[in-house]
Amino acid sequence: PAMMLSFGQPFDIGADYSLVLESENFPKEWNVRNASYFVNTMTDPETIPEPGSKEGLSFQKEQNARVKEECDFFSSKMLPVLWPDFREGDLCADSFHHANVNPSDRYTLAPPGKKHRRLKPGESQFANLTLAGDWTDNHIHIGSFEGTIMSGKMAARAISDEDLPVYGEEEVQARSWLVRGIFRVLFWAIRLITSPDHCQRKLEPDFPPGLAEKNAGSR
Repeated sequence: PAMMLSFGQPFDIGADYSLVLESENFPKEWNVRNASYFVNTMTDPETIPEPGSKEGLSFQKEQNARVKEECDFFSSKMLPVLWPDFREGDLCADSFHHANVNPSDRYTLAPPGKKHRRLKPGESQFANLTLAGDWTDNHIHIGSFEGTIMSGKMAARAISDEDLPVYGEEEVQARSWLVRGIFRVLFWAIRLITSPDHCQRKLEPDFPPGLAEKNAGSR
């Protein structure tokens, strides 16, 4: 899929995933022709209330409203730059806004130095217990359906005691530090060339009052 970096805040990375449309079940009268993803990270306040507490519930509502505000701004100001014929009312039939602020919402993170805590599917230390899930040591180490599938196949291999192939496993294991270093250099070179300071002067409209401050940390 085609990807964009540093397109514009508050969602500065976009990708065209129209290839998934053939797997969807949209009514024909909707005439859906594009599926695009726009993502970014949210900046956290210095303190986050305890999940489930009165303050935590209020905080969740505030952050959900923040997501909606940023989505409304992006769809009204930024998408017309990318799609000149785009009209805000054509975006969707329905919407759902939720901010991932609770620890359980953020299980997909892969903090450095935590890999050793993951258990391999076939190494639970119990003879009658095999593990599976994206939380295991599956060579990807982030919350993802790819990691889930790889973990499930590794679990099946452990149970059957057969040398079942796991697609992608060898590629992940064989990736050298040199290749990783080259990738990082290229990535940051692209980020530098297409930096927000360079692109936003040309593309990004002024943020509404208050929204620029909320996103200042992500620029």
